[in-house]
Amino acid sequence: MAASLPFSEKTCIEVPLGRHKLKILALDRILASKIAANRPKDALTIPVLRDALAATQSLKPNPN
Repeated sequence: MAASLPFSEKTCIEVPLGRHKLKILALDRILASKIAANRPKDALTIPVLRDALAATQSLKPNPN
């Protein structure tokens, strides 16, 4: 049985899926949870998540 992760509305984003809106954990929080879990099965996903996070952050508009 999978453990439930504590999360708040602030750490979630809404993603449309058909007629529904799913609340999912933000990418930075997923990365943090993988690092904190320190499981061997997550070791290969951490660099991929870091790259994905860096790529999404570079696409954000500069507020200046």
